[in-house]
Amino acid sequence: MLDRFKKLYLPFFFTSCGLVVGYIYLKWVVVDQFQLIQPKEELVNFWIPFFLGTAVAYWVMAPRFKVFNFSQRKRDIVSYGIWGFMVAPLLLGINYFDSLDAGLTTVEHPSQISTTPLSTYYNIQSTQVLKNNYGFYVTMEEMGRYGTQAKVTCY
Repeated sequence: MLDRFKKLYLPFFFTSCGLVVGYIYLKWVVVDQFQLIQPKEELVNFWIPFFLGTAVAYWVMAPRFKVFNFSQRKRDIVSYGIWGFMVAPLLLGINYFDSLDAGLTTVEHPSQISTTPLSTYYNIQSTQVLKNNYGFYVTMEEMGRYGTQAKVTCY
């Protein structure tokens, strides 16, 4: 059992962790931080990790699991499992770090929003209300999966 653990499970764990950390770091440096290339978001967040995880599962990890001498049916199931356990953490990690990257930008007045870098959230330090044409309207919209987040807009 210890031999199987050393030859199969530890390399699988380290390969999976290295793939996740390496791709997210590379994406952050090349696309987010220095903006060396500006590909479509779907390409960077889904298709490249999908094919990268598939390649690593097929060429790096699948040959290690051939020592079990499975039947063809079990070998296919194991191959799909290897692929799933390589791709799923990568896709989840990318979505997690993209949500962390949303950030909060602080501006002094609402008119400065157009001059600041694009951000998901803005913190406005001071506002002015026109007293001769005063009105306040609030809307709420459910967002996120299963409506677990709310977007509140004030006019």
